[in-house]
Amino acid sequence: MFIKKIKEFEFVDWLKKNKFQIFVILLITIIAYASTFDNEFLSDDTRAISENPQLDHFSYVTDRLPHLVRPVLYYTINQVFGRNPAPYHLANTLFHLGTIFCLYLIVYFLHNRQTAFFASLLAGIHPIMTEAVTWISGGHYVTYSLFVVSAFVFFLLSFKKSHFQYISILLFTIGLSASAKSMVFPFIITAFLILWPSVRIKFNWKKIIIPWFIGLIAISYTALKIPKRLESLKVNYYQNPTMLNPLKQIPTAVTKYLELIICPKGLTLYHSEISLIQTQEFITRAISFGIFAGLIIYTFFKNKKLFFWFTFSALSLAPMLTPFGVSWLVADRYAYLPALGLFVIFGWLVDKVNTVPKLTNIPMAIFLCILVPLLTLRTIVRNNVWQNQDRLWLSAAKYSPHSAQNQNNLGDLYGRHGKFEKSIFHFQKAIEIRPRYADAYHNMANIYWRIKRPEIALQHYQKAAELNPNIWQTHQNLGILYFQKGETEKALDHMNQAVSIYPNSSSLYANLAKMYARLGDKKQAEEAAAKSQQLSAP
Repeated sequence: MFIKKIKEFEFVDWLKKNKFQIFVILLITIIAYASTFDNEFLSDDTRAISENPQLDHFSYVTDRLPHLVRPVLYYTINQVFGRNPAPYHLANTLFHLGTIFCLYLIVYFLHNRQTAFFASLLAGIHPIMTEAVTWISGGHYVTYSLFVVSAFVFFLLSFKKSHFQYISILLFTIGLSASAKSMVFPFIITAFLILWPSVRIKFNWKKIIIPWFIGLIAISYTALKIPKRLESLKVNYYQNPTMLNPLKQIPTAVTKYLELIICPKGLTLYHSEISLIQTQEFITRAISFGIFAGLIIYTFFKNKKLFFWFTFSALSLAPMLTPFGVSWLVADRYAYLPALGLFVIFGWLVDKVNTVPKLTNIPMAIFLCILVPLLTLRTIVRNNVWQNQDRLWLSAAKYSPHSAQNQNNLGDLYGRHGKFEKSIFHFQKAIEIRPRYADAYHNMANIYWRIKRPEIALQHYQKAAELNPNIWQTHQNLGILYFQKGETEKALDHMNQAVSIYPNSSSLYANLAKMYARLGDKKQAEEAAAKSQQLSAP
């Protein structure tokens, strides 16, 4: 009975008795992720960290309220270590280790040491976790997950001493500041109180009133932001979000996640090949989902403990399965917290089979000697893919050939290596997939400019500006091209637009100074030059 185990729990004694298991789990996990500390800033990391001048100022934190955890982390690391990716990777890894430790403690309380060991080790090394841990910008999935599971730990400890409940509430609140997806916590503890055999007959509403009150505020706040998010997808990501049919969305997404957990070979940053339209694929996935749902229903009647962990996974995945089209249908990082529940079920299964008289220790041997090395190796390989952008984009090309984003990334890759024809080919491919893709037009214009075809470059910059007038680099380059053509008024207009979008760039003001000087406006030229010097000063 877990309540008795909780009431007898003393952390120091428990740590001494479990130090070997915890050491093994943490050591193997560190081995799996050790190579990531040399990885570069990738994808969203560039805009958020390496090329973000605001990160040098505390306004970076205050401008992101009520989201504080990751902004404070980024700002602090930048103040101490600068734009070095290693400390950011270390932070993600530490959050991951903390999550695993909390999972071990939870499963130890609710099951036993063996199940806790199997489940936590699997969570530590499974390749589906790599995107959330290895990608710096994906780290907020690890961060909020840590706060959710640590809040659950103290919720369980509140059965020993009631004041632990307030620590649980504090951790949950901090988790909401990391990500609104932490709102799943009151659902999880309510499911626990209803389903767990030793506590459901003693259901205590007092334990969930405050978490539910805080959670409902978070849900309401998040719901109010959906229209803004939809508008952002249209303007900045050139998508036209439409309402998804949950009867298709949920079976497709759930079965894909199960596929990636069971056989993690199709991991990619862009799961562009999943379709809600292809009838044959959906029928296969619907049948698979029906079988999986049948298994869950079976556990409801036969094993409420396992049913709780299925519920844990379902509730944790729910924020990513909204029908509004504001998130990817499937993303590896989305599976971080939901996967924990499935890992516990797998750990329980290994432990049960391991105690069968004729099979004693055989399942454990298979797990430790075959499955753990294979998964660890796969995770190391996957982490090496995240080492730099070239490797990441080429890997994504294998599994995401119809991703407009990755076609654009490939165009950038080949452009950087001087393979301009291949670069243009991939930018054109990106535009075929997403006709309103302003970034691809802008990047293709850069290539035409580099190969001395300024007229074609000008046409593509104009198209990019038409599709998305908020790309300051497009206005900057249009300004320079018009300036070179002698059309100073047009050049000045575009450079001023660039400055209005990105007012903290010294180079933009330097260009403005040159243009005002060409027009003979000495006063404006001097003011722009002074502003440029001010912004470039250390």
